[in-house]
Amino acid sequence: MFSEMSPGELDRIALGTLAVHAEKGETVCRTGDPCNGFHVVVYGQVKLGFTSPQGIEKVVEIIRPGQSFGEALMFLDKPYIVFAQALTD
Repeated sequence: MFSEMSPGELDRIALGTLAVHAEKGETVCRTGDPCNGFHVVVYGQVKLGFTSPQGIEKVVEIIRPGQSFGEALMFLDKPYIVFAQALTD
């Protein structure tokens, strides 16, 4: 995602970042939460999913280091359509 950016562009992005450490099992975001930015996983794994009307959890994707989520929703000014939960520390 960032490989084509110049050092100056990366510096500008870095100024607006916030490092978040999520413990295993911790919720990163909930379905319906406002999406004010996107997330890049540096370490560990994050599960994206939703709960069906019957109360059954459905996993949509497992996000690994170097992957991201939330970009499209951020630009569309939409809330999260899935929850995100840390799978590892």
